[in-house]
Amino acid sequence: MDYDDETAQEWQITGGDYSTENNAISECNDYWFIPHYIQVEHLKKGLEKIGSDSGTHLLYNANLERIDIWGPGDSIPKAKAALDRFSQHYFDMELNRQRATRARGWARPERELTPAEKKKAERKERQQKEQERYLGIPKDVLPFQHCLLCPKEVPIFRLLGGNLQNLDKLRAEFRSFIWIERDTMKLWAAGENELEVLTAINRIKNFCIRFMNRPVDSCYHILEKPSRPAEIHLVTRNPATYVRPRNLKQESSPIVFMEAKLLEGYESLADIDNHLAESKESRAGPSSWANAAPVERNVKSIKYFENMQTSNKDNIRRFLRTSLDQIQLMDYEIRMRIRLGQVGLKEYPRRMVWSIDEVDEQVIPIKRLISEFNPYITRSAGALAKFMTALGPNHEVEAEHTQWSLAILKRGENNQVVHSELEVSFREDGKLALWNGLVERTKPLEIKVICSERKYSWAWDISAARRLPLDKFSPEGIFVHRLTLEKRPGFENRMVFSNTTDVQLRRIRREKRTLFSRAPWTVEVVEESFWILPEAYKPSMANTLSGEPDDVLFSISMYLDSWPSRFSENPFLGVGQVPFWTPEDFLSEQESLESTLEFVSWVQNQLESSMP
Repeated sequence: MDYDDETAQEWQITGGDYSTENNAISECNDYWFIPHYIQVEHLKKGLEKIGSDSGTHLLYNANLERIDIWGPGDSIPKAKAALDRFSQHYFDMELNRQRATRARGWARPERELTPAEKKKAERKERQQKEQERYLGIPKDVLPFQHCLLCPKEVPIFRLLGGNLQNLDKLRAEFRSFIWIERDTMKLWAAGENELEVLTAINRIKNFCIRFMNRPVDSCYHILEKPSRPAEIHLVTRNPATYVRPRNLKQESSPIVFMEAKLLEGYESLADIDNHLAESKESRAGPSSWANAAPVERNVKSIKYFENMQTSNKDNIRRFLRTSLDQIQLMDYEIRMRIRLGQVGLKEYPRRMVWSIDEVDEQVIPIKRLISEFNPYITRSAGALAKFMTALGPNHEVEAEHTQWSLAILKRGENNQVVHSELEVSFREDGKLALWNGLVERTKPLEIKVICSERKYSWAWDISAARRLPLDKFSPEGIFVHRLTLEKRPGFENRMVFSNTTDVQLRRIRREKRTLFSRAPWTVEVVEESFWILPEAYKPSMANTLSGEPDDVLFSISMYLDSWPSRFSENPFLGVGQVPFWTPEDFLSEQESLESTLEFVSWVQNQLESSMP
């Protein structure tokens, strides 16, 4: 809005509401009629904010019961959209009030269903009858029965319901009666088809196994074998080279890193033999024991060094196989990635110099060793331009994909606060495209591979989260379907949101992914922008994310193209259902660990050679 414009000054002077009879004001550019269910006093208080966000001026017209709008033609739709969001909040409140106070008695006759709706209703009725058919204990003796003794560690009634109602779909799918003897805690399945009864009881057995074998967050450290015999020094680094999010609090003690310092004179087997001979000769004189001890320690370290690569591969395979076994039956959304970054030690031993074998046996396996994996490479997009070019002339660059991750607080049962995460993408016209709700986020596996000779290490991690039902009328669904993306040609698009009485938006992360395909691998370069909302905005008010992000960081990750395809089964697993993939699929000859390590090393080389 141009404050030097004379016409703008004319309508800026007037505030509050006005009457068209008593005020000589120029004709408005547009108007918006006020629904009967809106509280006008609340609306008047929000007009100033709606006007400033949309670049318009709004006034309440008491005579015509409408909001008069002045402003540029492209700003008026934004103002009307914000007023519509404000109206929607009070419409939902009015609808809930009508449902709560609706009198029982005469009701409006239901409309006739369309042919498609009739088929859907008939199918639902058949499924309901099929489920009810197998409820309870069978009256007749059925030819095939199988029994399962429920483990005491599994709270079967809490997980499957007091009457095992969560198994109704399983009963109908396998046409079997399923019931439990409460005194003996024996669970029975009976039916006329042996294979179906056996499959049903095995599915319940898998459900119990999944509960008893629940994955726990596991973190392991691996020290990559240096190219030459070396000692490991714990050192601090220039903070400028260690890019951390600005919102993280500073550690009380400095973060240190493992760096390899080459051992002089131990480059070949001949050097080792010479040092061993010198060590034996030095034992003849008592005065030379001080020199003999370091020599023997270094020689022992070099012998350990020769077998280090094989030991590391065995450990990675064991960690992966154990974790994949635990998550195989999870009906969660699962993702597996390899990320480049830096491993900083937050709690570490006081001693600052270690031999290779001492680090691998006395430091790495100890649970007291606490580290953080920082996946962020830089804050500058230009710093990665050379790396993106260095991926090679044969790579295929896919279209940039933008996704928004929203951390929300939801009012749960008994007014308890529930932390959830929403993943949202928008269409070209700025309207909602796809969304996904995630809770109970966990990280069953994180293998931090410390590369002491390199600037950047890497981590192999598996993350999992439970999906929420995609219900448009759930608290999350109501919040998400009010989101829009304000298009601004030549500028960054801005998200427009409005809190509800049940959902508050607290943090926002926007991810712009550029994917590079190098079959069978995909490399992701991700630009992550962060916003932390300083306060909780009032419900119903449309808010535009107009400020600059609090931080912008870039990260690099990679994955085999087969990983997302396999894990796509898990969110849709039924009770006790097993996916088609097995842990061995991830360690097969086609996806050998050796080829994975070779590709990760190649990406590391490209990154370090292209970074300043």
